[in-house]
Parts: sequence; structure tokens; C-alpha cells
Amino acid sequence: MIPKKIIKFPLKMKNGALVRSLEELRENADLESIMQYYFSGQLTRWCKAFGITDLPEQFECNNEKFVESVLVAFNLNDIIPKSEIVRYVNESFGDKKDTDILEIYITDDKIIKEKLSSIVDSSINLNNYSIEVVPIKDDRGVIQKYRVVIINDKSDQYSRFSVPYELDNEYTHELFEKDLCRKIKYALIYLEQSQKFSRTKATFALLEVGDTFDFGHLGKKKIRWKIIKKDDASIYVVTTDSLCNRKYATRSNDWTNAEIRNWLNGEFYNLSFTSDEKESIIEVNDDNVTLLSKEEAEELLPRHDRCSVSCWWLRTENQFYYDNQSAWNVRVDGTFDKNDIHRGGAIRPALYLKK
Repeated sequence: MIPKKIIKFPLKMKNGALVRSLEELRENADLESIMQYYFSGQLTRWCKAFGITDLPEQFECNNEKFVESVLVAFNLNDIIPKSEIVRYVNESFGDKKDTDILEIYITDDKIIKEKLSSIVDSSINLNNYSIEVVPIKDDRGVIQKYRVVIINDKSDQYSRFSVPYELDNEYTHELFEKDLCRKIKYALIYLEQSQKFSRTKATFALLEVGDTFDFGHLGKKKIRWKIIKKDDASIYVVTTDSLCNRKYATRSNDWTNAEIRNWLNGEFYNLSFTSDEKESIIEVNDDNVTLLSKEEAEELLPRHDRCSVSCWWLRTENQFYYDNQSAWNVRVDGTFDKNDIHRGGAIRPALYLKK
């Protein structure tokens, strides 16, 4: 087996120096940079990349001794004075300085959020969340797992799960931290999506005919809908704009077997809505998603709302042109016309939603 090539990279110190050897490290090292690279795992990878293998297998993990052991491993203990170590520990860990520092880097809310800030989307406001990570130990005091509780302080939503803490030569503490952060990230994404869905669902009952709102997505773009009918149990909505162009059908204008219907209730429905959003969609006549009929478009949409940049399909067949080979559509000026089913036309989906 061909050994995997390790890419060599420098460590940038506070003074701007890019160090590529232990000698350069001794000349330019500062404590903050060293510890930052240690906790991020870059220091370990840097050592391996340059063939530095004579590191101790485990450092002392307790207050200043921990920091000192890191410096000793790189022969930097005579470069960084004791006063700098004390200052660093006091500023970084405060009243927790007598606790296992590796454990602090997993359990401290502020430190966790600093790590998460580089991997979660900027739309997620971490200040809205309380993140509690607690070690669960056995009778000997050995950590068996970490319990994670994430609470959205702006709502009643929360997520709770546990992550086993089982390390070996392959699965290091560094890798565990990365996995833990990733799992917290996915939990935050789920909570954000659930909160947005709950907000949208709660507003359905408050919306009136003519109001618009976002629901679902096509690719990365949100889909905007307009309410055209409302009753005690549901709202009937249609997209405010055309989403894409497709032909109506190949063989006939029968809506039951039209390719456009299969696409709306297959690919479009499955890819455009989350499982939570699908729970709000009402199936009508075996359709989760449909097109407006000609009668609905005439009755429920004023002409100015029917106008569009391109002609768009209706689900009603046209029986008087080319023998089942045409269907009704809406022209760009909002009037109605027939269109050959083999030609392309814009699509404005419609659906019923629970209030």
C-alpha cells in the first residue's frame, strides 16, 4: 500500500512568522498560538507532517501543569515564562482553572459556541441557545459519555442526546471533539428548521386571502405562495410566480396521466418540502400538488394576478383542438388560451394547507 502523502504546512505565530521547524518554533513561539493550535489539532498534524514523533502519549490535564506539559513536549518551557502560563490559564479558564482543561474545552458554553461559529451557518444565532455538555462518569470517575442538552431560549424547543466517549489510538480526543461539534451543529439546524416551520404553521390561521408567505423551496430558492381561498379548515394557495417550464404531456391532455402531474406529485413534492412541511399539505383528489383549473383561475385570481412573464399551464383539458392534444393555459396578459401539450409551458403549482 502506498503511504498517504502528508502536506506540510506552516504554523503562523502572533508576530506573523510562518514556522516550519522546531528551531523556528523556538524563535517565534507565543503561548496563545501554541495552545490554539494544540486544541484545534493542527499542532499534532504539524508534528506528523514534519516527522516529529517523540511526543508524549498523554499530557497532564490539570491547570498550569497541562500547559507546561505541552510546552515541554516542544522544548519551549524555557522560552515561555511561568508568569505567562499563569496569566493564560487565568484569562482562558477563570474560576475553572483547577478543572481538567480538555474537559473544559468540551463543556464550557462559551468555548463550544466559539468552535461552532466556524462551522454553522451565520443565519443561526448561537446567542439564542443554551448548550449544556455534561460528562457522565462511572464509579471510578472515568467518563463514559457526554450528555448534550440544547435549549432555544426564544422558544420551548430543545434537543437532548448523548455521545459515547470511547477513545483509542485511531479515535482521538481531537476527533471526538469534532464529532461532538458536528452533532451539535446538526441538532441546531434541526431546531432552526422546526422553529421556522412552527412559526409558519402558526401564521396560517392568521393569514387572509391575498396574503403571501414562504413555504418549501426549489433548489436553494424559497417558494412564495398566495392565498386565493380560505375556509375553516384549510387555505388554498398558488405560487406568486412561475417556478419552471415543462411540457404538459406526451400522449394526451388527460390530467390523470399527464407527465406534468406526475412530476408535481413526485420529484417536486419530494424535493421541495421537508417532512414537517408535508404534514401540513392536504391531499385532494389523489394530488398533494396540483395546478389551478381554468374555472379556479378565472374565479379566484384577478387578471393582474394572472399576468406573468410567460404562459403558464392549467390542469383543464381543451376538448376542441387537435383531439386531446391541447390544454388550457394563461397568457402573459392574463387571458386564457389553448396550448399544445407537447410544447413547454411555465408552472405555477397550487396546493391545500391545513390551518
